[in-house]
Amino acid sequence: MSSKFLSVPRLVGWAIALVAIIGVVVMMKMRAAQESNPSDIPKAPPKGEVVRYLAATSTTWPAWSVKAAEDVPAALGRWVGSQMELAELLGPESGLAFVGAENAAVPGPGKSAVLGFKAGSASVTVFVQQYTQMPALERGITYRLPATGGQQIIAALPAGKIFFIASSSAEGLAAATKAMGLPAPSKDY
Repeated sequence: MSSKFLSVPRLVGWAIALVAIIGVVVMMKMRAAQESNPSDIPKAPPKGEVVRYLAATSTTWPAWSVKAAEDVPAALGRWVGSQMELAELLGPESGLAFVGAENAAVPGPGKSAVLGFKAGSASVTVFVQQYTQMPALERGITYRLPATGGQQIIAALPAGKIFFIASSSAEGLAAATKAMGLPAPSKDY
């Protein structure tokens, strides 16, 4: 009886079954490790990286690909994933003159766009970025970012998008904040 139990074909069959079981277990463990790997989870970029990008881009405006206000909703639809009229963003009598809009690359997981305005002689730059719950922001709060390169920068979360507003002029920043109906900055970003 022992010779039948330990026959070569039977041993080969058991060895193949054992290798298959071990292979399945190893694959399941590898897949579980990949799914729970924290390096694959999107993270908010470092604040310094965001501030440097915003300050640099707001001081040297791009060659605007959109120069007519009526073309902004379609452009924002392409760049940020949802259309928005300038009147929705700024209110009916904002005091800001639209200069142009362009696709942007604000650090972080969401798509972004940049819009340029004039408030009197001051330049105001508004970055619009998809909000992906990172960083954690509260609606109804306006956040201060560190001033860099002469640019004052604030952030807010109206309409499900992050808005970063930058200007080298306190008057320009105040005009944009008022036009967008945002409260005064009360927290650090």
